[in-house]
Amino acid sequence: MISSRADSPDSVAGTVVHRTERNHLIDAARTSSVVMVVLFHSVLFGVQIVDGMPVVTAWEPGPSWWPFSWLVMIVPVFFVAAGYADATAVDGMRSAGTDLAHYLARRGSRIVAPLVLFSTLVAALSTALAWQPGAPPALLYPGTSGLSWLELSTYVSRDYCYFLWFVAVYLLLLFLAPLTVTAQDRFGVLVLAVLGGLAAAFDQLSFALNEPQARSPNVFLVWAACHQVGIAYQRGWFRGGPRWLPIITLVGAGSGIAALIAVLDYPPAAVAFSDRGVANNLPPTVALALLAVAQASLLGILEQAGVMRTLSGRLARALRTANALTVNVYLWQSTGILITLQLLVWLGLAWPQTAMVALQPMVITLASVLVLAVIIPPISWLEGRLTPRLGAQQSLRAGVVAFLLLTAGTTIIWVFGAVLHPDRPWSSAGVLMIWTGAWLMIWAVDEPRAGSR
Repeated sequence: MISSRADSPDSVAGTVVHRTERNHLIDAARTSSVVMVVLFHSVLFGVQIVDGMPVVTAWEPGPSWWPFSWLVMIVPVFFVAAGYADATAVDGMRSAGTDLAHYLARRGSRIVAPLVLFSTLVAALSTALAWQPGAPPALLYPGTSGLSWLELSTYVSRDYCYFLWFVAVYLLLLFLAPLTVTAQDRFGVLVLAVLGGLAAAFDQLSFALNEPQARSPNVFLVWAACHQVGIAYQRGWFRGGPRWLPIITLVGAGSGIAALIAVLDYPPAAVAFSDRGVANNLPPTVALALLAVAQASLLGILEQAGVMRTLSGRLARALRTANALTVNVYLWQSTGILITLQLLVWLGLAWPQTAMVALQPMVITLASVLVLAVIIPPISWLEGRLTPRLGAQQSLRAGVVAFLLLTAGTTIIWVFGAVLHPDRPWSSAGVLMIWTGAWLMIWAVDEPRAGSR
């Protein structure tokens, strides 16, 4: 979905030339981050069969998990990789002499089909449930006891769409990339300092109020800082200069995280699920921006050492394919995990002697990966058929409005769910915004000429 070429500029006869070989290490970092997210989500719920009925329990990690959580919190490095790729795309736009309309159309056309297909399916299923007559049966899903069909469909679709915060932020950063890359080139580390300072201020506000949601603006600020780290990495930070420099920034970032926890009482875990008060990810704190610096430093150390500098043709193609499927896997991971749990529960009910093995966390994780390997290729094929193709002329106005509508619609269904119902005006508006944004993106990638349509 995202290009990640190692476009480091060279000066040749006064002209800036961008090399176009792929940076395999960045591809691997992005792919690994999505794989880690899938593995983590696959163990969030445990299932047991008690008296012939499946019982769902939420994973509740204790203090022993907190130090380890900093190693598996890999979302910052995805935004680092995205910043690298966006800087590369902006460089390509400049060197090719194309305009902003072409950039928005080219980048937007790659994500619109996956987003529309996913949101439309969720909206169709949740809307069909919302209009059912009578009362729904009792479900094992936590928090759904006594709800009406409309309330149930809203609750479940909102939970199911919660992880779309990631897509909403990604869309906004993709849209702003020409501005943020320019800001990095002009102001350097000052941009990162401003983003980090604002995020830290909201952290302190949330701690003073004892209310994590007071730092909700950090959903943009922290991940924008991580994205800025990626732009800096593409510009040569962390991987250029003496070999000791990324080691210094790695130690410095790690020490900064430790100081935030020990001195300023920041949450001790990078990520948690049931106990949000101990985690830095819900909403994010500036500690995760420091984690992005540490992860970029580690990438710089590996790149300076020549890790993955060259790969065989077969391995490079496999990595490129996996990298192209990262957004698809992220969007459909919950579907794959739910299908897996349902299949394993059926197996445990049909053959009770298999339940002890089939419902083990490791089995659930491995089975989820296999299910995703089955469902992702046909979904990707369908998305490829739905992806609008660049035409002879792009529309800047349609591209800008399309990006804004897609971002706003994704944000709304992340917060309110995806039910089309007169009693759910916000969720209905969110779905309609995504559909309208998709239609405008089709216009943006191939603006009709006068009299041609």
